[in-house]
Amino acid sequence: MNNLIKEYLQLYLQKVVSGDAYISPDSISFFKDECAKALEKQFTDKKKDWSMRMSGLGKPLCQQQLERDKIKTETMEYNAVNRFLFGDLLEVLLYIEMKEAGVNVEDYQKPVTLEIEGVKLKGTLDIIIDGKVWDIKTASPYAYTSKFSSYTRVKDNDPFGYVVQGYLYAEADKKPFGGWIVINKSSGEIQICPAPNIQDDERASALAVASYNINALKDKSIPLQKLEDVPERFRGKSTGNRVLNTTCSFCNFKSHCWSNSKLHHKVASEAKNPPMVWYSQLNKEQM
Repeated sequence: MNNLIKEYLQLYLQKVVSGDAYISPDSISFFKDECAKALEKQFTDKKKDWSMRMSGLGKPLCQQQLERDKIKTETMEYNAVNRFLFGDLLEVLLYIEMKEAGVNVEDYQKPVTLEIEGVKLKGTLDIIIDGKVWDIKTASPYAYTSKFSSYTRVKDNDPFGYVVQGYLYAEADKKPFGGWIVINKSSGEIQICPAPNIQDDERASALAVASYNINALKDKSIPLQKLEDVPERFRGKSTGNRVLNTTCSFCNFKSHCWSNSKLHHKVASEAKNPPMVWYSQLNKEQM
């Protein structure tokens, strides 16, 4: 079904573009309601008590410890509200398009619970298709092309804990984990990033990570283990600078762990417009 999901979507949307297919009044009404919910979610008070949730247990333990201890996070940029809102709306849109395209959607936004190590975890899985639990993700053009090009790439670079999250949802509903249905939020393109068909070992590994993190979070005497920064290199040689690892660069606790960190154009680049990089030590600002 992995390829069929994409094929169904492409065929339906091509018919819409050609004027040969439309959208049902029920779907329009549903989208209106979900838009209101998304606005309320993003524009109301977001202060909530910390708790262990399926969506967070795969994130780095240090980040979860800081969240547990209510360490102040960095203030996000003003456009974060719009980015999160766009993500919510695109996920609803993709669900509606799958329904209209004839994809066998069995459930959507289903609340689930799972008890691990004496802790009752709560979460809301995105969608169930043909007996598998799937996550819907919106992605930047870069993440769409590189990160979500394969399961291995997601697993090898997973600062948000998507792999553990997916298997926890699947375990809670006693179903296989399908993977990720991804929409490029810039181009509107859609792709499927499937989890392995034989996934016993992957599932066991993800649940083991969740169990370890739960026990560590219950024990406040366990010290914070800050992740290490890495030396910046250019053509095999050190630039004399050090950069934050990928996980830390996405974290909202940079000012706590890396008080001297600085966002700067990548020194180890010959591009006309070098990307921005978080430096833990910026001793040399140009090559």
